[in-house]
Amino acid sequence: MCLVTLPLLSQNKQVVAFPITDYMVKANDSLTIVQIKLQTGLSIAEKAAGILRAAYSSTDTNTSELGTGKCQLIKSDYYYFGIFTNNAKRKPKQGDLVYTFIELKNNYAGLLFKMASHNITITSVEENLIIDFGTALNLKDAAAEKPVIDSMVNDVIYTGKAMAQQINNQDMDITSGRFKGKRLFATMQTITDKDVTDFIKYMIARPRKYAGNTWKFSEIFATWMTSGTPTVIDNN
Repeated sequence: MCLVTLPLLSQNKQVVAFPITDYMVKANDSLTIVQIKLQTGLSIAEKAAGILRAAYSSTDTNTSELGTGKCQLIKSDYYYFGIFTNNAKRKPKQGDLVYTFIELKNNYAGLLFKMASHNITITSVEENLIIDFGTALNLKDAAAEKPVIDSMVNDVIYTGKAMAQQINNQDMDITSGRFKGKRLFATMQTITDKDVTDFIKYMIARPRKYAGNTWKFSEIFATWMTSGTPTVIDNN
């Protein structure tokens, strides 16, 4: 995300997206007060800067910046941001995302944390939770991430196998990307940890469609497979 309007802070601070509640007060023609609720143990400094972005939905694909502002009031776990919205393409609504800085203490800000920090929740095809921001906060190191990534791999393999057994008409030839020339459901049964981590890196680099939503991992991964598997160039 572009944070040119936010100050550069120390490395123990991370940018995180928090969904706004249904509490919204129009202070004047250009200023709207919005509310977010933080998990116990997290905090935002008063006067901390924030960017409000529209969250993607199937009925509203707008993910534009709606305004910028600061944290004006703190009441227990509730934080109130004054957002200047005079140039917004639409009014803020519940579920839109305030991107702001939080300070981490001993938390591991790894790959899954960076993904979940966009308020992305991942479930299995059977809608069992795989990872969300709360669980990502509890991951201590890269070793703790591996079982989560493995569960994503297993979910894709399971879904591909189940769909193939159903002779589902959604099966298709993949026409571009690393899986070009292969059939979707058969290829889903062969994916690896590297395929999944490459997709997660892509989500982190291009989070707009995913941010603020709950997704069945196998479904969005299959869409990535049939869309040419765009990946992030790693210069390391």
